[in-house]
Amino acid sequence: MNRINAAEREKIAAEYEGEAERIRIVAKAKAEAESKRLQGQGIADQRREIARGLEESVEVLNQVGINSQEASALIVITQHYDTMQAMGESTNSNLILLPNAPTVASDMLSSLITSFAASEQLGEAMKAKTKEKERLRELK
Repeated sequence: MNRINAAEREKIAAEYEGEAERIRIVAKAKAEAESKRLQGQGIADQRREIARGLEESVEVLNQVGINSQEASALIVITQHYDTMQAMGESTNSNLILLPNAPTVASDMLSSLITSFAASEQLGEAMKAKTKEKERLRELK
């Protein structure tokens, strides 16, 4: 009889534990849903404010004689450089931005060749300068 009573109590305890787990899962899901809703609202508010700021910037630039198209291009370039600067400030950044267009491969190759050539010229100039300094030290 004791085993029957113990089994019955274990069964009731398991039911309560299952119900408690279900309540925890539902509460967690509700919290996640609310979090995502608030994140979405925050993103929407952020985009709205960005749009207002861009509109104000275009108006200011129009007042000094820059048309809307030129103003938009200027704003895009400014945002690009702001983004590059922000990425450069982080020493742990592992982000690489690559252009994406049909002519990218040849443009990138051309840029790499130009960079390597400039790097080689800079290296040669530094070597020559170092040799000149060493020669001047020897003369003294």
